[in-house]
Parts: sequence; structure tokens; C-alpha cells
Amino acid sequence: MNLHTALASFVIGTLDLSQWPAIALQAMEDGYDSPSLVILAGLPEDEEPWRIETYLQAALRELNLLLPTERCAALIVAQAITDKISSGNISVWDGIQRLLDEVIDQPFFEESDDRYAYDGIGFSNVYGLLHSFDELPIRPAFPWQKSTSYGKQVDELEQKLLQSLQTWQNMWLYPELKKGRNERPLTFTAV
Repeated sequence: MNLHTALASFVIGTLDLSQWPAIALQAMEDGYDSPSLVILAGLPEDEEPWRIETYLQAALRELNLLLPTERCAALIVAQAITDKISSGNISVWDGIQRLLDEVIDQPFFEESDDRYAYDGIGFSNVYGLLHSFDELPIRPAFPWQKSTSYGKQVDELEQKLLQSLQTWQNMWLYPELKKGRNERPLTFTAV
């Protein structure tokens, strides 16, 4: 996980303070350098949270990094998850479930739904296809596809989900990310 994704995950609450020493070490390997980052990277995971937070705050100041707003952070995390799905690092099923759990079902995306669930954020097609999968075990074959095996149906649905997710990325996520980068950053607050 890169430093910016880690900061975004921290802002939306999916990253614990105890994970920061390992993230700081990775950030140093990625080319970031500051005295407090070096100290943070050397702390044990079971270090007192206040000490980790102290060095994290100092490292952010030294590196001139600001925390994103909650909404922008959620968009950054959504992008990281969809990138992992596209690259094959996580399955479409697990990735979409992570998107729902960590990002979309959180209060930062309280967009109004017009006709369907999640259509306010352009995610209704992905969500609908996800629920089609939930119905597959109940009906091993759709009535109009009696000759299609269950495995083939799952593969076809997975491809449709991936295409729908890529459409969501291009049509909603990337434009929202571009807008979100212009939001006022958060100040660091105690956890």
C-alpha cells in the first residue's frame, strides 16, 4: 500500500495506527524520507498508539503531506481497490465486497438514490450484477440458459461485473476523484 492510499485508508477508518510502522518502512523504500518517518518505521507494531500518532503527525509535517477529506479519501481507497481488481490481485467478488464495506456503504457517499440502489453514485449496475450472483446457487441455471453450466454462468457474470466496474470507474469514480482533489484537506486530529 502506498503512502497516499494508507493516509486515505486511515482517514476513513480502515487502517489502524499499529500498521503505520510497516507503512512508514514501505514509504521509505518508495523514496520518502524524513527524520520522523525513519523513527516511525523503526517502532514496533505494539508501540503505544500516542507515540505512533506523534511520529506520524511529525512525518506528515516534515513531508508536507495533508490528510484528504473523508470523501476524497474514500475515492482514493475505491480507486486502489478497483486497481487491485483490474490487475487481478484480488477477485472481482472480494473487491466489490470490499468496495461496499469500506467505501460505498459509508456515510461519505450519501448520494441520493433516484430509482435503484446506488444509482446516485453510478454503482447500480455493478450492484445489480452482484445480486445476480447471489441468485445463482438458488437456480443452477437461468430458465433461458438451461444448457449453460453453473461454472460458465459464474464466469460470464464475473466478466460482466468486471466490465460494469470498469465503466463505473471511468464514468463516475475518476471524474469524482478529479473533483475531490480540489477539496479542502483535513487537519490531523487525535484518534
